[in-house]
Amino acid sequence: MLTRKRFLSWLLLPVLALCSLMALAEPEGAAQALHLLSYLGADYPATVAAGQVVDSGEYQEQLEFHGVLAGLVAALPANAGKDGLLQGVARLGDSIRERRDGAAVADQARQLAADLVASYRISLTPRITPDPARGAALFAQHCSVCHGEGGLGDGPAGIGLEPPPANMRNAARMDSLSLYDLYNSIGLGVEGTDMPAFAAQLDERARWDLASHVAGFSADPAAARGASFSLEQLAGQTPQQVAAEQGPAAAAALRAQRAAPP
Repeated sequence: MLTRKRFLSWLLLPVLALCSLMALAEPEGAAQALHLLSYLGADYPATVAAGQVVDSGEYQEQLEFHGVLAGLVAALPANAGKDGLLQGVARLGDSIRERRDGAAVADQARQLAADLVASYRISLTPRITPDPARGAALFAQHCSVCHGEGGLGDGPAGIGLEPPPANMRNAARMDSLSLYDLYNSIGLGVEGTDMPAFAAQLDERARWDLASHVAGFSADPAAARGASFSLEQLAGQTPQQVAAEQGPAAAAALRAQRAAPP
């Protein structure tokens, strides 16, 4: 479980270590805010069910992370969209405190992330098309010791960690994350776990390559023959979103194509 001191130290890492060349043009704190919204959207649904808290420790973390999110958004530069973002953050907090339906809260978090991206013109698209083959080599070098060669979370260094390393073949969880979410998590680390931030070790291109490889663990390559997506769509949309809007076949195509971008 992540302690408050440890989490705050994560947030206070030097900006230059956290941000890629692309992200340096973004307001300080924007990447962290998007990262927290990704976490809330992905993990809240498993924390509350039918209005009841399933895991009190995780639920408390959700509340604490929302508080940090509110501070990050409040500190962003003033612009025409900021008041709406602050109101959205407040509504998200109300929903968490009222223990509302997980899917509805996840939708709120994802919409708020989209509003944040639009208000501050944050680019979610890699400047160079990711290379999953290069990402595979990076995964073997930096990640497999904890996550296992096949991404199942069964690496030797992961034994005894609490919580255990993420199982990257968990399709339900991977479907709730965009390629940018994976890229952002690699750079910033994952709160509440022992996964470190890799922004100081891996440059922007390497993190996108690694994200594309990781996305492939839950993908069926044969499904790539379905709907066609732009690089911007592959980076910014989740299979969960695409499934709701276009159906399961399109979601399967997104999974496959983000692991083998055009």
